[in-house]
Amino acid sequence: MFGKFAAALALGLCTVSGLAQAQTLVSLNHPAPEGADITYLLTDGTVLGQSENDQSSWYKLTPDINGSYVNGNWTKVASLPSGYSPYAFAGAVQIDGRLIIDGGEYNPGSVFSLTNLAAIYDPKANTWTKLEQPKGWNYVGDSSSLILPDGRYLVGQKINTHMAALDPRTLQWTKLGSDGKADFNSEETWTLLPDGTVLAEDVKDGPNTELYKPSTGTWQSLGATPEPLNGPPCCKVEFYGNGKKYHPPGEIGPALLMP
Repeated sequence: MFGKFAAALALGLCTVSGLAQAQTLVSLNHPAPEGADITYLLTDGTVLGQSENDQSSWYKLTPDINGSYVNGNWTKVASLPSGYSPYAFAGAVQIDGRLIIDGGEYNPGSVFSLTNLAAIYDPKANTWTKLEQPKGWNYVGDSSSLILPDGRYLVGQKINTHMAALDPRTLQWTKLGSDGKADFNSEETWTLLPDGTVLAEDVKDGPNTELYKPSTGTWQSLGATPEPLNGPPCCKVEFYGNGKKYHPPGEIGPALLMP
């Protein structure tokens, strides 16, 4: 869902002289060596990008001495653990600077699988470490995720309403309540609001929107958007090789919190 847009968002430099002024996109003087699919802005100001040619390979964009990403340079960093080369996955940058890559709708990048593999990247050590999933989670897929105010990583399992949070210090999962969820989590966009709640634009149940309260583990409906934001359902596909069918509910774009 997010691949191409995330790359454009991170790599298209926005130059602005004021919030009311027009913005322009500027191409990098040094393009990513293998293209950049999903990208993340790390806490040290560098940008980590997944190769479009090989989903297990990653490159880092470092701005120049003046802080310019346009004139920055790419360097190859460590590759993902063997057997894990996902496309369309959950993920988030932790407060301590590490990056979580979680699940994947395709693994390797051309094989539909809804994998439950995951890994954490440490930019200081330039290493990836495998991450276990919550007990009983046989798949994650392309799921919604974000970092909660207390630093925990929140993720929803794709084809149901299950949710879990990862403690970044212990790397232990806690399963969370999700009472009141109107539909499964697949293809939704989640946005953390200033009060610590989570806004979701539904896809299967679109154009309905919902609000999640981590303190109570419950969802409540916020009503429909003025216009539908979700794309139409797609097709039927095999689900992790056991004959089950997955019905993709459609797609939706990003939702970014305004200043």
